[in-house]
Amino acid sequence: MTKPILRAKRPAVPTEKALALFASAPDAALLHEEITAAVFGVPVATLQKARSLGDEDFPPFVKIGARVRYRAGTIRAHLAALEERGVT
Repeated sequence: MTKPILRAKRPAVPTEKALALFASAPDAALLHEEITAAVFGVPVATLQKARSLGDEDFPPFVKIGARVRYRAGTIRAHLAALEERGVT
């Protein structure tokens, strides 16, 4: 009988802290999906599903091995584009 693989789950980032991290991040910074989800006001699962479906209402991501990251500058540009389109 094999033992199940236990993976450490990263604790949720409080929304206020996530938004502060985003606001202070340089454009080149790579942010966790938890921070990106907080910026968009959606659960991480929604961000993951949108990513798998290629939903253009969310910014492009960077994949580093198995990790997914979002550039702060790309998020800012994406939010500005959504605002211009009247989506937000």
